[in-house]
Amino acid sequence: MKKSGKTNESHDGAPFEPPTDARSHTECFAQGMRLFSTGDYGAAYEVFESASNGPELSVNESARMYARMCRQKLDRQRLEFASPQERYDFGVDLLRQERFTEALNCLEAALKSGETAPLRYALALAAGNIGDPGAAIKHFRRACELDAGTRATARADAAFQNLLQFAEFRDAIVERG
Repeated sequence: MKKSGKTNESHDGAPFEPPTDARSHTECFAQGMRLFSTGDYGAAYEVFESASNGPELSVNESARMYARMCRQKLDRQRLEFASPQERYDFGVDLLRQERFTEALNCLEAALKSGETAPLRYALALAAGNIGDPGAAIKHFRRACELDAGTRATARADAAFQNLLQFAEFRDAIVERG
């Protein structure tokens, strides 16, 4: 999981421009809202921190409130789990809630304890649903290597159908033999 401390860089590594006028201030806040809505709370926190020091007092207050919400969500993501299975289960629950970015972070942390076909499959779903088909197909192919039954699972899984928009998945789901 990305550290979410205060920085002077945007999510893509470019320096944040401090908001100096009302327009750039509201644009900065809007950028934070976009990140917040996708579940990228670490990056959103950084943007809201920047937006909390601009010329518009009402935007400052809203930015501080959203920065606190991001901090709370990030703190919840750092839950201690008794086992890798609990972390995996939590990640799958996040997938069911369509909180894909959070699920991906949680499942990637679970992967550090060892891989299983279901874990790789869940990683494929999370990555695919946040628009990273390259990572998703990598995880799916690895899941299939670990358990040949994964293809059949994917064909029957309604949650997987969204990933079939990517040609790589349409090819990978076909039984190889």
